[in-house]
Amino acid sequence: MRGVAAAYIAWVLWAAWIVAHAFTLPADGLAVFNGPFPGFTFWREAALEGGRALGGAGVLLLAAWGAGTCATRPVRSVLHGTVEGFLFVLASGFAALGVLFLLLSFLHIYKPWPVGVTAGLLGAAGLVSLIAWT
Repeated sequence: MRGVAAAYIAWVLWAAWIVAHAFTLPADGLAVFNGPFPGFTFWREAALEGGRALGGAGVLLLAAWGAGTCATRPVRSVLHGTVEGFLFVLASGFAALGVLFLLLSFLHIYKPWPVGVTAGLLGAAGLVSLIAWT
């Protein structure tokens, strides 16, 4: 159990380091050599951007689950309650989501608003089906 806690703490620290450096480094790469580094001046914006990125990844994960449950409905009795079934539904959902977003791009409507609505609706369906799965 300690190993899991240590791995989780290491992951959280690594994610904080990446978010802090990905969103807060100055545009001028040589600014750090101009005297004492003032620290992370844009930490609020970095936290906001990191939260938005993690939230978007969560919504897309739920959307993939929702699309996967719709795509694998005919074989649901075989897949229910197994780890392989969980992974198969999730992989099928990511494939279906990729095809759906490719279709949106062919229709020239792959823009933030339609993609957000599609991901949000599938994410809501995924949340409902995930609750029903357990």
